[in-house]
Amino acid sequence: MRMGFELEFAAPLTWRMLRYYLKKELGEKYDKVILKTTEDYSIRAPSHWDDNNALYAELVTRDLPRREALAYLRQLLHWMESIGAVTNKSTGLHVNYSDRRAQKHINPVSVLTTIDSMSVMSEFGRENNRFCRPFEYYLKYIKRDVKKAFRKDKTSIIEKSVGKIVLPNEIDTFVYSATLFLHWIRDGYRDFSSNIDRYNISAKSEFSNKNVCLNLGYISRRNYIESRMIGGNYLKKQDEVFECIEKVEDGLMLACDKKYNTKRNYKYLKEFYLT
Repeated sequence: MRMGFELEFAAPLTWRMLRYYLKKELGEKYDKVILKTTEDYSIRAPSHWDDNNALYAELVTRDLPRREALAYLRQLLHWMESIGAVTNKSTGLHVNYSDRRAQKHINPVSVLTTIDSMSVMSEFGRENNRFCRPFEYYLKYIKRDVKKAFRKDKTSIIEKSVGKIVLPNEIDTFVYSATLFLHWIRDGYRDFSSNIDRYNISAKSEFSNKNVCLNLGYISRRNYIESRMIGGNYLKKQDEVFECIEKVEDGLMLACDKKYNTKRNYKYLKEFYLT
């Protein structure tokens, strides 16, 4: 597994000072570690800062072998503290996972059950952030449209027994449509007409690669998977940052395992539809 990072932050420096201190910190390793530094005006600095001496930065690292990447991330976080950088609700820390096995074998439906995305996002107060919506946000549109199609004045043994309107094949229709949708994301969402049925049109129209917690579509577009789950004041929660990076990594690898019990996926989607 290889990793790269995109660190968003504000700092009470000029760009010239930032690059000077960063090159001083990394020395001859600068070009090996840093891909680019760019401005990001969606970031908010403390109100008492002087805008003339503040920058809103995104620092992008190169993808490196896992152990090296994590070591440099720890060094960069400590460096950010030393220059007085600030992270808050407007900042994110994106993690890019690159792995040949994932590129070929990842099951996008398994990701729902191997990665507890809501747990990771809630760790950083991002569970309601529109830039890292869980897959379930989009599945709700499929659920709604399936229910509309099956909401007839018919009854079933399940409804009579447990009070739920569940018609024959209704659950499987949802599972099938949701599966098509998740594979469309994994395959790069290039062709809107691919993997489409009448139940997932709304979800596909709503979907944005910038508004999803785990961008599986980049695996075919850029050869890596982007996790957007970490953010907020991540600079003050560095232990949690590394724990969550590893949680997502473990989940991605498990989602590539053909021996993983895919019955869990069906059960998860079924329960999601029924609740």
